[in-house]
Amino acid sequence: MANRGQRVIVGFIMRNLYTIINIVIAFYMMPFMLHHLGDRMYGLWILMGSFVGYFGFLDLGFSSAVSRYVARAIGKNDKDEINEIVNTAFVVFVCLSIILVIVVSTLVVSAEHIFKDFEEIKVLQILLICVGVNLTFSFPVRAFTGVINGNLQYKVSETIILSELLLRYGLIYIFFKLGFGIISLGVIVCAVALITHVAWIISAFKVDSNLKLNLKLFNKARLKELTSFSIYSFISRMGDLLINKTDAFVIAAFLGLTFNAHYAIPIVLMSYISNFISKIVGLIGPVISQDDGRNDIESIKQKMFLTIKIVVIFVVFFTSLAVFYGEHFIVRWVGSEYRDAYPVLVVHAITVLASNIMMPANTVLFNTSRHKYLAIIKSIEAGFNLILSLILVTRLGMVGVALGTLIPVLVMRLIFQPVYLCKEFSISFKKYYVDTLLKNMVIAAAPIVITYFILKDFAKAQYLTLIFIGAIHGIIYAVFIWFKGFSNTERGYFMKYLKFQKTVSSG
Repeated sequence: MANRGQRVIVGFIMRNLYTIINIVIAFYMMPFMLHHLGDRMYGLWILMGSFVGYFGFLDLGFSSAVSRYVARAIGKNDKDEINEIVNTAFVVFVCLSIILVIVVSTLVVSAEHIFKDFEEIKVLQILLICVGVNLTFSFPVRAFTGVINGNLQYKVSETIILSELLLRYGLIYIFFKLGFGIISLGVIVCAVALITHVAWIISAFKVDSNLKLNLKLFNKARLKELTSFSIYSFISRMGDLLINKTDAFVIAAFLGLTFNAHYAIPIVLMSYISNFISKIVGLIGPVISQDDGRNDIESIKQKMFLTIKIVVIFVVFFTSLAVFYGEHFIVRWVGSEYRDAYPVLVVHAITVLASNIMMPANTVLFNTSRHKYLAIIKSIEAGFNLILSLILVTRLGMVGVALGTLIPVLVMRLIFQPVYLCKEFSISFKKYYVDTLLKNMVIAAAPIVITYFILKDFAKAQYLTLIFIGAIHGIIYAVFIWFKGFSNTERGYFMKYLKFQKTVSSG
């Protein structure tokens, strides 16, 4: 059986493959959907995405708790504990699904009274039903996904996710070409998600042959343990939801649904960067929990510092390209009428940079049950985000909303959060800020900035030109980072595990 390092490398490769395919599909599908639905209907779809985010918080943080404690139990090689955790979580999720049905049903029935002046009320009600059905069945499945990821079976999880992506967008393309509209979009997303839920459950039982679904294994002690973790995970996730999903409501209320379509362009572009980084960092989450089960703090810190370096290298590269060439790309991608999205893209690029370089620290805090303070920080950040967005939207429009997100991120995540992390793990400020963050950011930025000043006059709103420029950036950056960004030990580590071809089949 492949060891942990090999499984993480396989997961890294497959998640990169998913990200590339997702980006390629989205580059075509977003303008296709935008022009097919129109600004107003696409703005409504973006608004529905915010509803999904808020409904999803009803899991009360139990999803992350299951992943955390299943991985820890695997680290302790305790099969009975795994079954107790999964079955206890399953009961909880079924109860939460019932609550969700009540909430969505109430919202659907009362929608005509809540949105009195909304023209597409029937469309909204149907989309809410699709969202409700999807999430109702998704909750119980969350008890099983942690088994797959906790066992580091990323090949299985990424295959399911990639299959869902291809099926969903394939059906959307076909039905849009046949003349169907936003209703078909909601139905397709719901139907494909239901198929995926079944795949997750079947795969979990194949990954762990000792896994059992037996409600008699419900354990009050496990419930207490899961709850003690999930409560702060829930608060933290609520903070993330307010930070990431509130913008759509603020813009819709003050500027209109049409502006949501414009605002969504930089959000979508930056979300690919964040999702990519999240997938990389997510690979080490179960590994950290396993190390925590063995009480190996030094191993946790080593993995965290290496992951921070990797994240800085990737996020500095992608956000820099977005800032330098984003306007040309937006004009070519969706048209010159969306050029007003570029200033928002610049602000969000800085936000993504600041938030993502802290993602490895977040993962370590979560997977060692040290996330209480993190939940408090995110709650404060979310509050300031909402207040600043409401103040600045009337003065600066979309850019004001984006700044309302950026400012709290800079303060809370780059000042307060690292202080807590360093205290918990006995890390000096110099080690974290200077030797890790600042040093790696300077090394990463140098080749990009130099290359930009050489190539900037060649940039045009043409795909081939932008791809060519991006390729030159990538080649120069990769060579520079390989020799200047990584130590001899780190390069040796990568070379060792990149020889995965002989072991992938056994992983």
